[in-house]
Amino acid sequence: MSNLIYEIKTNKIRAGAIFDTILRIHEDFIVLWSRHWFTVNEYTITYKHIVRAHLIKRIFFSNLQIMDSTGNENAIIKHVWNSDAIKAKKLIDQKINLVHSSEMNRKELESRGVAEIDNLEKSLGRLKELVAKGRLSEKEYEKRKKTMLGNMK
Repeated sequence: MSNLIYEIKTNKIRAGAIFDTILRIHEDFIVLWSRHWFTVNEYTITYKHIVRAHLIKRIFFSNLQIMDSTGNENAIIKHVWNSDAIKAKKLIDQKINLVHSSEMNRKELESRGVAEIDNLEKSLGRLKELVAKGRLSEKEYEKRKKTMLGNMK
């Protein structure tokens, strides 16, 4: 179970509502919980699927809108005290940046690894051609191959 980091609630008086709308910020995801007379809605989004968090700030209260990449639904919590909304947005932005930057780094490292392997294959193929033409001895080929494989690690 992911730990709860922060929780914000709507101001029921300002919203003119009987029930709270609650945004819970966890380590791995956020949950927007709202209740109406006969229904309870719970909307969970992982940070990987959050596109951005949009803060609409007014004099005392703010609206926080969280947009997901699926486009199905946006999580909106209205009538939240400014200080709470600002803190929640900062936390969500930090989590989004952390998740998306680590994803980009992983993809970049994978593409570098593939490029290195391709270059190694081409170089070894070129060396084999030189051996086949008699311009390079088998012993020299093995020596260069070991050097190239050693540099790869």
